[in-house]
Amino acid sequence: MLMFSKGQKSPLISVTPLPEFTVAVRFKNPQNLTLDATLFGVDHQDQLSDDRFFCFFNQPESPRGALRLLPGQPGELQRFQVNLALLPASVRKLVFTVSIDGNGTLRDLPEGQITLFAGDREVMMFQVISAEFLKEKALIFLEVYFKDQWRIGAVGQGFSGGLSQLLRHYGGVEETPTAPKPRSSAKGWIWRSGCRPTRPVRS
Repeated sequence: MLMFSKGQKSPLISVTPLPEFTVAVRFKNPQNLTLDATLFGVDHQDQLSDDRFFCFFNQPESPRGALRLLPGQPGELQRFQVNLALLPASVRKLVFTVSIDGNGTLRDLPEGQITLFAGDREVMMFQVISAEFLKEKALIFLEVYFKDQWRIGAVGQGFSGGLSQLLRHYGGVEETPTAPKPRSSAKGWIWRSGCRPTRPVRS
């Protein structure tokens, strides 16, 4: 298995030749913070131009099943299943992120790992530790992007504004509910579509 360090990049084929793979996110979370793993499918300008490729707990699958949010295995926060062959040409980068909902910062999480599986085999891992952060509430963990070919990069960049700031960074818009009332999720968040890409907001 390849161990990546922060900032390391590689052609994806050097990690796995398969267009289909699974990404697992793990965190040590002694304070039992509420963590959300999300996946942004963005265009060549790093914009969420099609909100159907924002994969999160209230929208767990993209068109054609190219991106899927799956339950984590024991000890994992979440898993994502990716099939690059099913992505439209407009999606040129996949951004795997984790954010804290509510109190706490990344410094409260002793360490986290993101692992790429090809089939049932672990082929790549990248780890972050709490000492690398201060008051950040969200993390860009890993990117898989197209530049002449599909490539992979370990990012490890924190954002102090959490998921809200991540959405703005990728061209999303945070809005408050308006009539008619959008459907709500079991976690008390809602997803508003039919407009510019929006994040889940408190109901």
